[in-house]
Amino acid sequence: MKRRSSLSLALAAVAALTFAAGARADIVATLPPGSYFTDVSVAPTGSVWVASSGPTRARSAIGTVVPGGVSWTSLPIAGAPLGGTSENAVFARPDGGVWGFFGGRTAVRSTGTSFASTAALSRGSYESTAGASADGSALVVPYEQESFVRVGLDGAMTTVHYSAPKPSGLSDCAIDRIDAAPDNTLVVDDDCHRLVRLRLDGSVAETIPLTGALEEWADFPRVAAGPSGDLWIGGDSSLAHRVAGVATTVALPQTDGFLGPWATAPDGSLWIAQAQGCVLMHITAGGVQRVPAPITAEAIATAPDGTVWLTNRNQLAHVGPAGEGGSCDERQPTVRLPDVKHGKVTLAALRQRHGLRVTSSEPGSMIGAVTVAGVDIKPQQAVDRHGTTLRFSQNVLRRIARGGRIEVRYLQVWDANGNGGGPTMDYVRLTR
Repeated sequence: MKRRSSLSLALAAVAALTFAAGARADIVATLPPGSYFTDVSVAPTGSVWVASSGPTRARSAIGTVVPGGVSWTSLPIAGAPLGGTSENAVFARPDGGVWGFFGGRTAVRSTGTSFASTAALSRGSYESTAGASADGSALVVPYEQESFVRVGLDGAMTTVHYSAPKPSGLSDCAIDRIDAAPDNTLVVDDDCHRLVRLRLDGSVAETIPLTGALEEWADFPRVAAGPSGDLWIGGDSSLAHRVAGVATTVALPQTDGFLGPWATAPDGSLWIAQAQGCVLMHITAGGVQRVPAPITAEAIATAPDGTVWLTNRNQLAHVGPAGEGGSCDERQPTVRLPDVKHGKVTLAALRQRHGLRVTSSEPGSMIGAVTVAGVDIKPQQAVDRHGTTLRFSQNVLRRIARGGRIEVRYLQVWDANGNGGGPTMDYVRLTR
């Protein structure tokens, strides 16, 4: 277990993340281009936790919301493999603390004055799902396993075997996803096309066949557990609510695409973000209400006071039950390669810039996959109003001077609200 420095000393400067005077009050913090919000979670105490990564994969952080912005603690996770649906995720605990998961196998927990980490899985393994149970322990599911690991607040780990009986004719019931319910049970989606409600010791409390109104999601359902034993079960664009053993399809309005992230609220309602556009849906016993949002949400969490917290690539927003009436940026950045003319670039321009110049109509984060003279380059860097350069090493410049070419397989700039745009070309020819 590796101890982290005191929270009072190690928290990064808040000033860099506070919004300027006159900025919209619903935007709580904005990260610089090249860094990313990856998750948000709210504790029953009201504490708000966020996770981030970038501008390189070695830089990860856990943050907590304070007056005026977010205070961050950097958490370099060296040597951790990529993978797992909860990579760089946070799960708020009932006591107001947090569990973080980084690199696919490392669990990070807050203590009274610091952070401590536990390598929950061995090197070469990674989790397929993770979470925090109602008793405050962490839950880690090794990829394609019929077991899960509980990590206590003291760092002690216990492997819990999944004891659900296998249906006739099926032999592999590995856990795909796990969701912690407020009643201290766990809801598991496994490879045997069903949901299973477990106790924390792995014993089965209920088996839920995915039939009838639930059949269309039998292969890979999305599940959220409500506070009264109910379950919200859905897929890409549809939803059902299971109460007292009966599942009822929820009539959703036109969403203009897939459903985005969702979260249950303490009052039993469900919040869902549309995957595209700045709209939330609030589902209650009275029906479905469309609520305007200040950002396009990539992660969502509900607070005890009925408000909603959202993150996208670069922004953290706080939304009241009635939504926000402010404008929401849905413009795609216009991305250009100014030194490329008619699909050609000169060797002199590449040498002068030490690479390929990229400009964008909006600040953002540039990512992509470009092959230069047979060398693969995968950029992840900021773009400001002056543009940026996709830099080539001297070795790559020498190779391209001998007759290599540039293949732009994928190159996009993503703005703060998650709108992406890129140049429309495949190959760039070199001229002298």
